[in-house]
Amino acid sequence: RSVKEFTRPEPELIKIAEGIAAGCTNAGRRFVQVAQTLLRAGLGGKDALKFAQELALKSEGEARAFVGIFRLAFLDDGLDMDLASSVQIARELSVEFKGESSWAYDDFRKIVEFCLKDRGLDLPRVACGRLASRIAKRAEVANGGISSDFMKVFKFVVDPKNGPGITTSQALETAEEIALIGPDAVENLISAYRYAIRAKGLGLPVEEAFAFARKMAQTVPSHSKVKN
Repeated sequence: RSVKEFTRPEPELIKIAEGIAAGCTNAGRRFVQVAQTLLRAGLGGKDALKFAQELALKSEGEARAFVGIFRLAFLDDGLDMDLASSVQIARELSVEFKGESSWAYDDFRKIVEFCLKDRGLDLPRVACGRLASRIAKRAEVANGGISSDFMKVFKFVVDPKNGPGITTSQALETAEEIALIGPDAVENLISAYRYAIRAKGLGLPVEEAFAFARKMAQTVPSHSKVKN
C-alpha cells in the first residue's frame, strides 16, 4: 500500500469552515485542508476539529508545513509513523516552530528523502524520523535551514576515497555539528582536510588530518554562524 486506510471526512466540519473563513483570508481553505488530511488518516473528529481550527488561524506557510510534514511522517511510503507521533512532529515543526516554518518543512523533507534513499545511511525509519525532526528543529538556532550543509558534510566524511571514511554514527554527529555552525564551517572542514592529507600539504595520516579539519571548521567567526 502507498497510503494507509482512509476514513471519509465528516461533512459537519466543512460547515464550520464557513464561519472561520469570515475572519481570515483563506482560513476556511486551511481548515478544510487540515481537517480532511487528519480525518482521512483516521484521527477522531473532535481532535481533527481542534487542530484544523488552530491551523486555520495560522499563516499559509504554517498550514502547508503542518500538512506536508504530517504526510511525510505518517504515510507508508514515508516514515510510516503512528498517528499521534506524526501529529506531534507536524505541530512542533509548524505552529510551535520559532522561525519560518518553510525552513523546518524543507529540512524535514530533504532529510527524510536523503535518509530513506541513501544506501550508505541505512537507518530504520524511526531513526530517520528522529534525525529529520532534530535537523529541522535546528533551523531555529541557525536562523535558516541546515539540511544541505548537513548532507554535504555527511557525504564527504563517509567517503573513504576523498574524505576520512568514518562510520555512519560518527558522520551523523560530525555533520550535525558542522552544519549548525554554518556553510563557512563546511568549506573549512573540507578544504582543511584536503590540505592536511596531501603530501605537499601537512602530510598527516587520515585520523590526524580529520581532527585538524574539525578544529579548523570550529574557528569560523561567530558572525558567520548564522545564516540570514
